[in-house]
Amino acid sequence: MKEKYKVILDNKNNSINFLYKEEVIDVNVVYRKRKNISIRIIPKNTIEIISPRSVSISFLKKVLEEKSSWIMKTLDKFEHVDESFKDRKYVDGEIFYYLGKEYELKIIEDKNIQNNK
Repeated sequence: MKEKYKVILDNKNNSINFLYKEEVIDVNVVYRKRKNISIRIIPKNTIEIISPRSVSISFLKKVLEEKSSWIMKTLDKFEHVDESFKDRKYVDGEIFYYLGKEYELKIIEDKNIQNNK
């Protein structure tokens, strides 16, 4: 069975890439003064891993490999939600997503509010 993903460590540039669905996704490594490691998936296929300063890049690669199933699932989810990040018109009936739920915009006109044009 062919591998669905591959975590690539580039020692020369001290960077990590995540190969998924024949696409190379850059992993932004952010070192901060903290005690734990967190991974964020940002729409448009960006992975960010926030880590304590003392953690090596090779250890972060292992963390990404351990969390690869969650990363792939989240990337797939964003692939379908990507269309919701288009330009908004803010018209009655337009669909918005908030905290993973779908909401329909309903415009209510208030006669008490003055329009300052």
